[in-house]
Amino acid sequence: MRRSLIFGVWLLATLGSSAFAGSRETAGINLSGVTDYVSEAPFIDVIKRSRVWTQNFDGKPWGEGAPVVVDDQGWPRHLQQNQRATTLITPSGRVYPGKRYDCSWDGRGKLEMAGGAKIAKRRSNSARVSLRNESEWILSIVDTHPNDPLRNLSCIEPQYSDQRGEIFRPEFVDRWAAFGTIRFMDWMHTNNSKETSWDERPRVDDATWSRKGVPVEIIAALANRQNANAWINIPHLADDNYVYEFAKVLKRELKPGLKIYVELSNEVWNYRFEQSTWAHEQGAKVLGEQNGLATRAFHYGRRSGEIFDIFADVFQDDRERLVNVLAGQAVNTHFLKLSLLANKVWRKTHAIAIAPYVSLNVSSQSTPSHATVKSWSTDQVFSHIEKVALPEAVESMKANKKLANEFGLRLIAYEGGQHLVGVGEPVNDAALTEQLIAANRDPRMGDVYRRYLEQWDSVSGDLMVLFASMQVPGKWGSWGLIETEFQPVSKAHKLKATLDWINADSP
Repeated sequence: MRRSLIFGVWLLATLGSSAFAGSRETAGINLSGVTDYVSEAPFIDVIKRSRVWTQNFDGKPWGEGAPVVVDDQGWPRHLQQNQRATTLITPSGRVYPGKRYDCSWDGRGKLEMAGGAKIAKRRSNSARVSLRNESEWILSIVDTHPNDPLRNLSCIEPQYSDQRGEIFRPEFVDRWAAFGTIRFMDWMHTNNSKETSWDERPRVDDATWSRKGVPVEIIAALANRQNANAWINIPHLADDNYVYEFAKVLKRELKPGLKIYVELSNEVWNYRFEQSTWAHEQGAKVLGEQNGLATRAFHYGRRSGEIFDIFADVFQDDRERLVNVLAGQAVNTHFLKLSLLANKVWRKTHAIAIAPYVSLNVSSQSTPSHATVKSWSTDQVFSHIEKVALPEAVESMKANKKLANEFGLRLIAYEGGQHLVGVGEPVNDAALTEQLIAANRDPRMGDVYRRYLEQWDSVSGDLMVLFASMQVPGKWGSWGLIETEFQPVSKAHKLKATLDWINADSP
């Protein structure tokens, strides 16, 4: 109790009479990925976030046997004897909105449900499905006609039956209306992307958008619906024609006046991602050396400049809408500086971006150690945040602001917030996971966000794109500002603090 009181006194003293005021213009959100296991429900049609079709044979374990043969959109073309094409729409334990869904499809075939789902009413090309809450929803195509296969499957809640032309659930739209910029990194399947040519891009008529990512047309539609700027991440392997065509769609589809933040891939500095290895290999061909930092930074800067030029060419008469971004590691300004100097790309760049997280990364080599953190109380976790993690985040902001000023650029954040997570072996330590989740659910985490955002305002005062929208916490982290649709904002302390920041100056 004493430590909690001290933390509260510290927070009040540091906030004092300082301004705590963001705005819609300086607030952004990274949307969580479109997958069956994420708790967020963006789309009216739940099939658009379902898992890709998995092969299953009677009497065999899940996923064994010959794969499902699909068409270009990802619909099963035919089935072998005793084969079924199965998708998971919601896994067990996930609270998902809706107890009833109306499914309809084209073609000839038969559906079956399993897990917590059952067919309450069936017709030739439609079915009413009922669900048990928090039970998995397994859907299988058990029969499909080879000349007229079952396809274009759609499942929506009955209250949206008159909104089949709409894409986004109104609850999703309303939840993120306060944020003026949306980063679509996870929607675009940016990390480790394999997309090279425009023909490989996600399509609006894909069976599910969990397969290749969300199409650029849908990204533009959401930005328009939210009246929000779009932050897009061009796949690292994309050729010039891909970039041209992507830019053309945005120019055609995005509402006039909305900004486009243009970034090559995501965290090219981060050696854990394939895009980082690619940048090193490409940079080494030119520099003739194997210094990983230098090679990655050189090619990242060079290729970013080429992408900036393509967007400028497409938006010839409307270039003020473009915000060209180079992103780097918050704790190491050297990568960003080398990237800016590569082919003098700083002359084409408008902003440098960082992810100045409030970090407690617990690994077998970390300081404090895995054993130490595991022994801490929640009070001790917040003491560490107060004395170490938050001050370190602020120092990284200041160092990168100095770099931005050196080149006459904006300093923005491509991601931000808390970063309490196990790394390596400690990921599988259930007790550690529960401890870090408990800290994220503690009301004091809202206080940390208020202090964090105030410090960001003081150092930069520019765009902060928090990570991420909605996710249920687990061993891989507690990234969501809110966990599920059913969590009250008053209990989602990170989201509430952020909305307080955004609305501080509102009348």
